[in-house]
Amino acid sequence: RVGWPLPAIGVDFPEGIDRYKHFARFLLEGQVFRKLASYQSCLLSSPSTMLKTWARLQPRTESLLRALVAEKADCREALLAAWKKNPKYLLAEYCEWLPQAMHPDIEKAWPPTTDH
Repeated sequence: RVGWPLPAIGVDFPEGIDRYKHFARFLLEGQVFRKLASYQSCLLSSPSTMLKTWARLQPRTESLLRALVAEKADCREALLAAWKKNPKYLLAEYCEWLPQAMHPDIEKAWPPTTDH
């Protein structure tokens, strides 16, 4: 047997609900917008919860997922376009992931796009 090392290549994640679940996880982790990374340690659930089979049992995972699907926001560009139409898009859903005391700070800094 002979083997050759193959280079890594980028592949788009297939269409479907899992694409939104993974995007939600990366969004919550602060990988999509760095500004959100500073809140990760305060999240009421781990971002990986979005990928669990029992995630539907948590209202916060379902509301975030529903909001992303409704706007077809499955990538950074789509989310930026949604915020152009409605700057408060995802604010309520994101706040569900954080303690009530943090909501005023989040509301002032929303949308979290000023990290460049």
